[in-house]
Amino acid sequence: MSKSKLINTEREFKIFADKVIRKAQEILAKRKNAKRRSKAGNGYVSNTKSKTLSDSLKYNLKMYGSGSLELGFEAADHFSYVEYGRKPGKQPPSGKIAAWIKIKPVKIRDYKTGQFIAKNKTSINNAAYLIARSIGQYGIEPTYFFRDAFKMSFKSIDKKIAKAYASDMSKFLKTTLKDNIK
Repeated sequence: MSKSKLINTEREFKIFADKVIRKAQEILAKRKNAKRRSKAGNGYVSNTKSKTLSDSLKYNLKMYGSGSLELGFEAADHFSYVEYGRKPGKQPPSGKIAAWIKIKPVKIRDYKTGQFIAKNKTSINNAAYLIARSIGQYGIEPTYFFRDAFKMSFKSIDKKIAKAYASDMSKFLKTTLKDNIK
């Protein structure tokens, strides 16, 4: 069976994958705009314009000549920390957090006065160290944004995929039998 014989099935899998990604992006957007509290009790709001994780969500659908398909999802490197969180323990490297602070609209405060201070190499490195130390002490809560999006989208896929596959197989069998009966 060739790839072109599973047109309806391929279309339904693409619709499913797009739906999963859209729902995951929606969950991430809601999460970013919601007020959250760290275990230390300090409230903070993340209202960022940069959506690198959200924009990095993609899927790969491979169709094989045998009639089988393979659907995989990919995302940015930090996906697993956002999805599954991180347990308290070893402190993460400050360098990655410093790079994150540089691209995010994070405002850094002076510890003693509480006033906002300019972003420079020293203030960024100090803030990165403090964030890394906090992550090491308290961990990061898991969000399960992708798992939840996948579950929500998967509920409706069974019947649609079965219908599409049945339609494709019916066309394939009609064509095959028609060609072989002559």
